[in-house]
Amino acid sequence: MYAEWNDLSRIERKTENLSDRTIPLLDRIADLGDLQHGLEVTLARVRLIDDLDGLAGLSRRVDNLSQLFRENFSDREDTIAEELSSADADVFQNVVKGRQDIVAQNIRINTLVSQAVDKILALEKSIVVAQIEFGNQQRDAQSRQEGPRSVTWAIDTAKTLGEISGSVASLAILTKDFSLETGAGQTAARQRLVAEINILASRLARLKNLDARHDIAGVLVDYRNTMLGPNGVVAALSDLHTRQADQEQLYGEAEAVLNNIGAWTRSSTQRAAMEFRQSAAETSRIVERIRFVDVAFNMCMLLISLALLWFMIEVRMISRIHRLTRHIQRMSRGHLDDPIDTNGSDEIAEIAKAVEKSRLTAAALKRSNEELERFAYVAAHDLRAPLRAISNLIEWTEEDFADEMPADAQKNIGLIRNRTDRLSGHLSALLDYARA
Repeated sequence: MYAEWNDLSRIERKTENLSDRTIPLLDRIADLGDLQHGLEVTLARVRLIDDLDGLAGLSRRVDNLSQLFRENFSDREDTIAEELSSADADVFQNVVKGRQDIVAQNIRINTLVSQAVDKILALEKSIVVAQIEFGNQQRDAQSRQEGPRSVTWAIDTAKTLGEISGSVASLAILTKDFSLETGAGQTAARQRLVAEINILASRLARLKNLDARHDIAGVLVDYRNTMLGPNGVVAALSDLHTRQADQEQLYGEAEAVLNNIGAWTRSSTQRAAMEFRQSAAETSRIVERIRFVDVAFNMCMLLISLALLWFMIEVRMISRIHRLTRHIQRMSRGHLDDPIDTNGSDEIAEIAKAVEKSRLTAAALKRSNEELERFAYVAAHDLRAPLRAISNLIEWTEEDFADEMPADAQKNIGLIRNRTDRLSGHLSALLDYARA
């Protein structure tokens, strides 16, 4: 029983230790499972949201998840994974912040492109003004009837205005498609844009005697600054590509953190399962030992019970029956002086009491028979002497007075003799009966 209680205490202690170790671990696994799912959903949504308001709401959600992340990985001495720390929570905040910067940069680029398109429209408007001015000069020349030199200048100016209109159309196409280009395509588009601006500037320089040329040149400078200036579309797109590359790196870091969380969750789950299996195996061994101890204990108790039962049957019943049997056998042989043990309240005691009563009765009967025998013996001998004396007197009377006695007296003497003989026979039979 002590070994069984000791084993049960061991099971209880191991169960408490296992609970102390695994329950916080399982709670943390559950928390990190929710955290991992929330971060995965957030990371997927970051790629899809293109407005700053939506990203602001998502940023608050990431702040809450990051706080939970830090709570689980705040203590480096008690860290649950060597690859993870509380600083990893910043990755997800940086992802959202980077996405906000990218969206803001896209908005800025779209604004700059819209401004460049407005510059294109201004260029087209200035070209129309130049064409009107050129038409007015043509009418003035015709009215003055100038010579061949005016005709040559008019042809060159008209051709140049047409080429400028074509360049502006090309710039409009390049401006519309410029933000769609990436990598080497964007570099080639930038080179085409610079070349087209230079061509337009050179063609603009061929315009003479047109005041609108200065307006076109001013608008072209504004357009060039909008597209190619330090804060222009090209610089903004370059910065955007850099941000996007950094963002992809942040995505990779965030996915690595999520993978580490998942790996730790799986390894921790396996570790907890292994500890449970080891505890179950140890518990099974202890239970088998307890079961063996129980079987051994029960066998011992059974043997003890059988021994007690044998003792009860042997000592309390069989031995008493044997003693009672010996008493009855001694009684049957005439030994009636030994008393019988009648202690107890069971059936054997009742039988012993009945046998003891029979012994006492038999002893009393034996004493009565002995007394009767002595009485019969004494009575037979005591009565035989008077009868013998009576018989002798009758013989003597017959011998002395046989001739003198009357017939009636002789008859009476015969009757006395017969009665005396019969009484003597009865005494002999009585003595034989008493002896029997």
